[in-house]
Amino acid sequence: MEKSQYDLCVSVLRQLDEAHVLDGVVIVGSWCVLFYERYFNTQAYRATIRTRDIDIAIPIPPRFVRNVDLADKLGQLGFVIDFKGSDG
Repeated sequence: MEKSQYDLCVSVLRQLDEAHVLDGVVIVGSWCVLFYERYFNTQAYRATIRTRDIDIAIPIPPRFVRNVDLADKLGQLGFVIDFKGSDG
């Protein structure tokens, strides 16, 4: 059975959280509005459009404490990983 967009988003975020990726980033974009709505338990933050991607703001310089194989983490969720060019 195909997951709903919300369930898939939560699965991705759980994988990133378990790998401690979320410790050094901020979720932005249309998905964060849904999280605000649920966190504040109000309809005041209702998003009219939600994209299929998750936007993540990474500070400069990045503050990651370890390397994480994101391709492996996302592959575990059924994503097909494809790299283009020599830089990935």
